[in-house]
Amino acid sequence: MSGLLARGRARWPDLALSDVDEARVAEAMERHRPADVEASVWAAQVNAEELYLAAACALQHPRAHVVFDGTFLSPTSDYVRAVDSSASFADEVRQVLREKLLVRGKIGAYAGRGALGGWVRLAAVRAARDLRRSDLRRPTAAASPEANAGPSDPELELLRARCGAELRAALEGAVLALEPQERTMLKLHFLEGMTTDAIGRLFGVDGATVRRRTARVRERILQRTRAHLREQLDLRERELDSMLALVQSDFEASVSRWLSGD
Repeated sequence: MSGLLARGRARWPDLALSDVDEARVAEAMERHRPADVEASVWAAQVNAEELYLAAACALQHPRAHVVFDGTFLSPTSDYVRAVDSSASFADEVRQVLREKLLVRGKIGAYAGRGALGGWVRLAAVRAARDLRRSDLRRPTAAASPEANAGPSDPELELLRARCGAELRAALEGAVLALEPQERTMLKLHFLEGMTTDAIGRLFGVDGATVRRRTARVRERILQRTRAHLREQLDLRERELDSMLALVQSDFEASVSRWLSGD
């Protein structure tokens, strides 16, 4: 663990932990190691630098909050631009994230798998959509596929209420049936915000190849979801089209729900 702490200190030279018991930071980090994974294996895989910062934030270290805010919350406007591009909306989402992640300590849920920036990005998008669904804002795309339809279509509302649970199960099964490399590509793109060109460099291919593979994976997920619904539910083709439209209308958030727990 001393090596992981050293990596954290080296990454954040402005983060002085003199008034925090580093043993508590180590304990907070260690809690995220799976019981069936050897410490040396976990140490080689975990994003120790960013887990270190997250642990310090969860322990309410003021300087850690400042570092986290300046590094990971400052790009909030970029994260939520697709939901609302106004500066005031981004500021509102940023404040929600400060309250949730720092004041309430939810940053402690970050386990060091993948980039902290991608984890925060997903939290920001979810917070933005929650604000959009609130009574003070017009409804828009939601994080769960069965909640994407507007309230103006009574028939679709009834269909969603009747089949929402089966739709979630169908989508989960379709995502989990993907090959590990396919899931990794989607996670890097959707959860960690990497461009397809950057992902391509990791896999030794060009960005166009990643885009083609991602498009094929998307189509496979939709096909498997549709096949599951057709098999399990007595739905007309028009109803199946409506259910798939719920997923397609916000594919990233729908799929990210399952990828985030992968």
